[in-house]
Amino acid sequence: MNSSLRDFIFSLKNETGKDVSTTTLVGLSGQAYRSGISVSNYEWMATLVLVFITIFFLPFFVQSKISTIPEYLERRYSPFTRKYVSIILIISSIIVDISAGLFAGVLILQ
Repeated sequence: MNSSLRDFIFSLKNETGKDVSTTTLVGLSGQAYRSGISVSNYEWMATLVLVFITIFFLPFFVQSKISTIPEYLERRYSPFTRKYVSIILIISSIIVDISAGLFAGVLILQ
């Protein structure tokens, strides 16, 4: 296997693997138990979107030596934009993902 194909497969696995979280595991399992397996279509569509991103955007990021979206925004716009977007992403991650994961854990422990 040549190195470019190996790198592509590794990046595809990395993009798909980082989409799984505790919210996904607990939330989708509970919803599938309640309403059926059709809720998993959300994850199948997310996988297709991640494959699309990997095929079309990853080569641009690798060529530009960019590893994060905020880094791209800094190069494209300004350092202020990078900091602003980073802060918004961190706050939204805390409010949405971490709080939902903690709440689900508390429900299980009760």
